[in-house]
Amino acid sequence: MIKTSRRIKLTTSVFLILAFCIFLLVNPLGNSIFAAPKIRVFLDPGHGGSDTGAIGFGYYEKTANLDIALRTRARLEASGFEVVMRRTGDTNASLDDIVNMANRSGADIFVSIHNNAAVSPYAHGTETYWCANGVAGSNQLANLLQSNLVSQTGRANRGVKTADFRVIKYTTMPAALVECAFISNQTENDLLRSGDFREKCAIAISNAIRKFSEGI
Repeated sequence: MIKTSRRIKLTTSVFLILAFCIFLLVNPLGNSIFAAPKIRVFLDPGHGGSDTGAIGFGYYEKTANLDIALRTRARLEASGFEVVMRRTGDTNASLDDIVNMANRSGADIFVSIHNNAAVSPYAHGTETYWCANGVAGSNQLANLLQSNLVSQTGRANRGVKTADFRVIKYTTMPAALVECAFISNQTENDLLRSGDFREKCAIAISNAIRKFSEGI
């Protein structure tokens, strides 16, 4: 009888210990208290407000930039990322303000979204920039963005390049700037006016960010 009582007490103790361990691992909402924090992404839709960016055939770069960024945000948030937008409307900010905003945000990744322009109406394709004097990992981020954009949109690959653009030089996280297409090229201007094409750009950018985040 004494042995049975001890066995019951031991079983009860083991059960309580296991239950407590499970409680520590999983909170009442079913979420692990040890879950990794969300990756935070800062998206900078280039230009805005009085700064229209490039203008091609009556279409403003700032308009395309913002729409692509909003579509990218939606996709990233659906995948569990936290997204900080530099703007969600037609507003402008100085380059220094953008840098300061990004650095204060605690973001892990910075992507500035733009579209290109050139004097020649024949210039076309996609290119991505990173700063050689910037944060480690920016090169890898830029390469992932470029390869995904080219793959998704089917536009000409103009390559990954380096530049001292302020928003990718002075931000304190891996940073890259994409030029999705040429607004000054009639064919690509027509594409940029298409929601389907802008969605492809958003798919590419969000996929690249997801892949890059695996290394963080």
